Amino acid sequence: MPRERLRRGTTYIVQRAGRCGTSSRVRGLTRGRWDWLRELVRRQRPGAPTGYAGRRDALRDALACLGLAPDALIDGVAAALGIAPIELCTPTSATLGRVEGDDLAVLLPLLCEHPFEELRTIGQRWVDEPAVVYHVPADAGEDWLERLPTLADRLAPRVVDEGLAWLGPDALRRLAVAGCTPAVREAAAQWIQAMVGGGAR
Repeated sequence: MPRERLRRGTTYIVQRAGRCGTSSRVRGLTRGRWDWLRELVRRQRPGAPTGYAGRRDALRDALACLGLAPDALIDGVAAALGIAPIELCTPTSATLGRVEGDDLAVLLPLLCEHPFEELRTIGQRWVDEPAVVYHVPADAGEDWLERLPTLADRLAPRVVDEGLAWLGPDALRRLAVAGCTPAVREAAAQWIQAMVGGGAR
């Protein structure tokens, strides 16, 4: 069969050997390959018209349908955050300061819950940044603690130490009942007890 001539404006996807023995997809030959992802993230930011849970699931499902390999997703998430892939993989406080908190609120659960260990590890590095909980909207943090057990368990120690400053009393009252893990519910309940009793933490 004759080879198809490459056409300007068309994105071609090919398979190649990827990092750690996985298959991956190379970048497209056109500019703006990830414009659609940036737009989807923008529409799903906290505070958009639809509910936060529905938006997060829509993004997850859309990416799952594409079946992108880890390195392609790293490129896409980095592009959506406006940083280089290496900065996504090795975040620092300076990197955190350059990304939009609303965008990170949408994309961080995607990383932390992803089936590929490589992406979960990257998500955990971001979660481990001390300022990350203050960089995303507080209502997004509350949503994580209510619905995402893996992420909630990772953040439970922050609720113990900084719950009042991070989430505020109203969110803590809700999380004492609706937190998705025992560690989160217990930490929130301890804050409520301390506030009612006037005790210092």
